[in-house]
Amino acid sequence: MFFWRIGRCRFSRRCQASGQNSHEVAEVFSIAGISRQWKTFFTPCPLRLCGEKTLPTGACHVEGTEAGSVLVFGERKDKKMSKTEEFLKAAFAGESQTNRRYLAFAAKADEEGFFQAAQLFRATAEAETVHAHNYLKALQGVRGTRENLLEAISVESRAFTSLIPEMVDTARVEGNKEAEDFFRYAMESERIHAQLFQKLADALGSSGESYFYYVCPVCGHTAEKTPPSTCPICGIKDPGYKKIE
Repeated sequence: MFFWRIGRCRFSRRCQASGQNSHEVAEVFSIAGISRQWKTFFTPCPLRLCGEKTLPTGACHVEGTEAGSVLVFGERKDKKMSKTEEFLKAAFAGESQTNRRYLAFAAKADEEGFFQAAQLFRATAEAETVHAHNYLKALQGVRGTRENLLEAISVESRAFTSLIPEMVDTARVEGNKEAEDFFRYAMESERIHAQLFQKLADALGSSGESYFYYVCPVCGHTAEKTPPSTCPICGIKDPGYKKIE
């Protein structure tokens, strides 16, 4: 289950919000003030997906599930995560981060004129992507498109409602203006991402127009069909939106 400060759905044997039995429990969250319910899917409780800032050792205080237990379609499975699964999760996170870091290194090498180094960074980044996808496959982390869209909605919603706001506030208190701006860029972008995923999930399977998306290279704002002349998040005029094909 995913638990949110907005429209929180507390899991017991019956969902108090939806009234459904445990094997049909729905996750409840709010996007742009509109409450929605979806059937749950695989969610490991230890990854702080209960919406709280920290997870106590031993058991989730919202869920009551022991650390290491998982919920599959709202049902508790008293199976501890194996050491291999822990390694797969850690390896997936590490390879994913390394991929992005090497792409940033490649861009810097291009800027400084070290084109062979840039090529090697990009080639290695691609190899790390292969590794990350392999680990995700082993974790059975990719399902059908509808389920993947619903997971994306939950991930993006959790980011802008629970995780990033604290980061913004902390950076502001500590006087790190650059970090504050970057966190804010991400928070507002994730809000839009959740809305875009929701829109597509609602229309999935129906015939409709096909269009491209555009991403602001400064803050990550994502627009559909036509990019704005001024980015609504970072406020930069003509930032050079990248067309995603």
